[in-house]
Formats: sequence, C-alpha cells, structure tokens
Amino acid sequence: MREATNAVLVATLADDVVLRQSLMSELEEVLEALRSRHGEHPVLLETVADFQDSPTIQVELYRAALKLAEQNQLPTRSIRISLARVLLEDFDEASAAAAELMACEREMRTDADASELAEWSKLLGQCDGR
Repeated sequence: MREATNAVLVATLADDVVLRQSLMSELEEVLEALRSRHGEHPVLLETVADFQDSPTIQVELYRAALKLAEQNQLPTRSIRISLARVLLEDFDEASAAAAELMACEREMRTDADASELAEWSKLLGQCDGR
C-alpha cells in the first residue's frame, strides 16, 4: 500500500493529472484487495480520505474511520489530525478542529512521535489563533 500511496503523492506533487488518475485506480485496487482480505479497517478509510479531492468526502471518510477505530479501540490520533486539518483549512471550523485535536491529547502525549506532536501543536495553535 505504501508504494501505491507514494506513487499517487509524487504524481500529485508533479501536477500530473493523467498519471494521478491512473495511479489512483491502482491504489483503489490495492485498498479493495486489502479490504477483501482483512475487512474494513480505519487505516484503509483514512488512506482513501487522504487522496480525496472533495473536502466534504474527506470529512465523511475521516469520521467513518474515527468511528471504526473507536469501536475497535485503535489509535485515533492520525485520523483526528487529518480531520482537524480539513475542518480548519477547508471549512474554517476552528472549534470543531480544536475539539478533534483535544480528543486525542492523551494519545498524543503517550504515543505520538515528534513529527505528529509538532503537527498537532501547530494545528492547535492555528485553532487558537482564529
């Protein structure tokens, strides 16, 4: 899955729409194969959300991933950070974004690496600044 997501990311950064569409099809096939083999998983929903062009669909998918993660007592910090970013940047919903970030504060303090903690802190600061 990592190889497929990296390829889509490179095509996106290169602004190659045709290649991105082709690689997105491959990524969707990889995700569907994983879903068929292992069932639905928050990481799969989160990955699909990460590559959506529509912020509305991203929010729906992140919330579905979050619900599934909570039901299965799985980590939520990466989902909440991504959801908060979309809420803040695309919908200007600072209070909703801050609520998502605060909901994973304990997890951030115990399980996050330095880059996750930096991103969480940056987003929280942006929420406070609005």
